[in-house]
Amino acid sequence: MTKSRVKSMLIVLFDAKRVIHKGWHEAFKDSRKNVENEPRSGRPSSSRTDENVTCVKAVLGNDRQMSIRLSADEVGIPKAVVHRIVTEDLNMRKNCAKIVPDNPTEEQMETRLSICQDIVNHLSTEPNMLNRVITGD
Repeated sequence: MTKSRVKSMLIVLFDAKRVIHKGWHEAFKDSRKNVENEPRSGRPSSSRTDENVTCVKAVLGNDRQMSIRLSADEVGIPKAVVHRIVTEDLNMRKNCAKIVPDNPTEEQMETRLSICQDIVNHLSTEPNMLNRVITGD
């Protein structure tokens, strides 16, 4: 059976326009039996390896607030790969939280006190004020 005859049969069978890979017909004609891909040398198809997962985990272990972009630059792999490692392999997610200083300055403490006093004063004149406050996690 010729290459063109096999191609036309595959097109009809699989309803495809392009089903021929260069050299496959000759390989099977020369007694190849296995249809699986053979191992190839060269660069891996993905940078998402166990070694890179370990590197990203170490980088984030040192600084959990480091961005995906900075982590990618430090490890030397694409941002998209680092994002997949962080979300899928390490099961981490972005957590947006407002940061409140542990040791506020004197000025910050005075500002907080002033705001709290304003709220208490406002509650004395309007006791139902807290019913209009919306909070969230």
